[in-house]
Amino acid sequence: RVLFRSGPVVLKSRLGDLCLDGPSDAWPTQVVVNACNGSDFQRWNVTGDQRLESVAFPGKCLTMPSDTAFVSRLQPCWNSQRWIVQPDGRITTVFGPCLTVLGGPGASVAARICTGGPEQGWDSVSQ
Repeated sequence: RVLFRSGPVVLKSRLGDLCLDGPSDAWPTQVVVNACNGSDFQRWNVTGDQRLESVAFPGKCLTMPSDTAFVSRLQPCWNSQRWIVQPDGRITTVFGPCLTVLGGPGASVAARICTGGPEQGWDSVSQ
């Protein structure tokens, strides 16, 4: 169940034991899903203004690519990186697309048109 509480959370994909993972804040490293391990790379602070800030890289947030050809990366936090947690477990951008896993372990994540598939479902776990 997606419930954002105070403090860091792990975002677990409904595809299985895969968690949102920001392995580096160096360009052009992509945010991916990897086997859940509880590391700081997989922990996220949900800010009051709905940004997903990396615990491993404070001040760096999950990007919301403006073009569906691009994948998400970590970049300095700024206003247009807001994500909205939906009651059904989807995490959407303020413009509508859903945070989507683009494959299995090690796969990138991106903002894509919401289809309701399991690749767009997330659960949060307090860490």
